[in-house]
Amino acid sequence: MRFGDPRLLWLLLAVPAAVVGYAVTFQHRRRLLARLGEAPLIRRMAADVSVPRKVVRAVCVVAALALTTLALARLVQLVFRFALRHGSF
Repeated sequence: MRFGDPRLLWLLLAVPAAVVGYAVTFQHRRRLLARLGEAPLIRRMAADVSVPRKVVRAVCVVAALALTTLALARLVQLVFRFALRHGSF
């Protein structure tokens, strides 16, 4: 596998940083809600908030970050082979 600009692959370090950032944010929010009051009251207040939807959104953002980084680094070898097989070059 070859990249057109492999220097940009260092941006992949942002992916684990984003995962840690989301984890810290989710934990911080949970702690703040716990300090707010009693558990039944908090459950009623947060009934409209979908935690799985927030997790799916975080996964999509992290995946988009990783794929954007790979696109910026321009994967050359696979694209070139595909073009040779299909007569684009």
